Amino acid sequence: MSAVLRDLVFASRLLRKSPGFTWIALLTLAISIGANTSLFSIIRAVLLRPLPYPEPGRIVALWERNPRLGFEQELVTPGDFADWSSESRVFSAIGYSPAWPGARLMNLVGPQGAERIPGAYASSGYFDVLGIKPMLGRVFRPEEDASSSPPVALLSYSLWAKQFGGDRAVLGRSVVIDSFQRSSFTIIGVMPEGIQFPEKTQIWLSAGQMGVRVPPAGSPQRGGPWLEVIGRLAHGRSIGQAQAELSQIAQRLSARYPRDRVGSDVKVIKLHEQLVRSSKTALLVLFGAVGVVLLIACANMAGLLLARSAARRKELTVRAALGARRSDLLRQVLSESILVALLGGLCGVLLSAWSLDAVKRLLGESIPRLREATLDLGVLTFAAVVTLGAGILFGAMPALYSSRIDLNAALMEGRSAGASLHQKHLREYLVIVEVALAVMLVSTTGVLIRSLVRLEGVDPGFRPEGVSVFSLDMSSSTYSDNAHHTPQQFFTQLLERVAALPGVQSAGGTSLVPLEVGGWEERPGRGWSNQVFAIEGRSAPTNPAAQSADPRPSAFRCVPAAFLHVAMERMLPPWRW
Repeated sequence: MSAVLRDLVFASRLLRKSPGFTWIALLTLAISIGANTSLFSIIRAVLLRPLPYPEPGRIVALWERNPRLGFEQELVTPGDFADWSSESRVFSAIGYSPAWPGARLMNLVGPQGAERIPGAYASSGYFDVLGIKPMLGRVFRPEEDASSSPPVALLSYSLWAKQFGGDRAVLGRSVVIDSFQRSSFTIIGVMPEGIQFPEKTQIWLSAGQMGVRVPPAGSPQRGGPWLEVIGRLAHGRSIGQAQAELSQIAQRLSARYPRDRVGSDVKVIKLHEQLVRSSKTALLVLFGAVGVVLLIACANMAGLLLARSAARRKELTVRAALGARRSDLLRQVLSESILVALLGGLCGVLLSAWSLDAVKRLLGESIPRLREATLDLGVLTFAAVVTLGAGILFGAMPALYSSRIDLNAALMEGRSAGASLHQKHLREYLVIVEVALAVMLVSTTGVLIRSLVRLEGVDPGFRPEGVSVFSLDMSSSTYSDNAHHTPQQFFTQLLERVAALPGVQSAGGTSLVPLEVGGWEERPGRGWSNQVFAIEGRSAPTNPAAQSADPRPSAFRCVPAAFLHVAMERMLPPWRW
């Protein structure tokens, strides 16, 4: 150990004598190790860390799928949910939360007026599936799934701390929600800190107040696909068993309701995979890219150390002549590379801490669970392993070369040229590897940029230049309780006044603007359910579901939706709206 310490002290003296080499090495390693540490922290939080629920591997998401109509994931109809709950035997608990447009945003009325917060309606089985218990109070009961039940609510830990100051006597008090109808909800519980599922949810309302009725099992009423469904697999049951059983149920429903369920099937997917699937590929590609950057940095550092070893060749020869063993020389040279790697790794961790905060500020809303990324013990362990591995990787070749000394050849005149030639070949090989990795990285980046440019150049079928969009929340009782204006009259007057503003050429309204997926962005798939249509002058098809289209309701038909989007030809200052 004392010999290792002496070598490290000697290596530090050498680094102080070569400030140029030291700063270049530290900057190179700090950037590459810092990038790898930041990406690993994000991947650990998003992809590797399990969901904060008991036995999260047993929690699955359930979707409708219909290959004949071209979609793989669709929300579940209330009738199908009732039949799944009644007939399936693979789940220990199953629950739902509606995800129709506007169902995930609530107008919370407080002393300072209404505040828009993320929220969700949830059935009584929802929290049984997640396996979580409230910190205070209780969760919803089965009778509170009925519309005749009194309105009750559960608060998130953050909303409880913000709105009620962390008062433990909050149970029994009320909160007023002014969405679609102004109602007072009795607080029955507070969830533990960190529980915000669906993502960012601050308040959960009882499913009985959502306005979407779940019929009894076996009812012919199918309704529209409004529900996000999750289930907890029973002990000893697998996803494959759940998929097989629900597919059989779907086939029976298709035979029972041929007009509504033709071609319908079920898709079962782990909840964790469902949440991160949209970000998984991009994160893994980025992680591979920064890994290549680290390899390039190691090749670069190996070349620099080989050049330094050539300058120290005479010194090492004298040491060998005085009795130093090859292992001593190897340890001394390798200690320098490890010391450089440790200093670069420390700078990289500091750089990672800064860059991680910046990434969370920029992308915290678009990547699920990104805000959970931290430099915890697991990430620091990864950084330490990468640092030591990089130090050994780029220091091994210079150390082996420098420690291989033939005293007889070194003392004979003219025999040292072979060693210089061998070193030259090694440096050439390193340059080849470095250039190859750089070309691969640049080529891949070029392909991605080209694809992005081509995607930007795709004609969307409309001209967005000069078009401005704003949205109105029409769920407030201010609009729904207005007896003097029907929704159609309100929209007509609104569009007339907007069209009359200076600089506006035309105005129109719709419930969904083009290319917008519509109120449940976390779900890959379609924003609205396909609607069956008929073509004038043609006979009806034998399979009505095969002749359908994805509609975009006009402003005058979007009363159930939460938002109205109005397109204008020119941006107006906010005070002119």
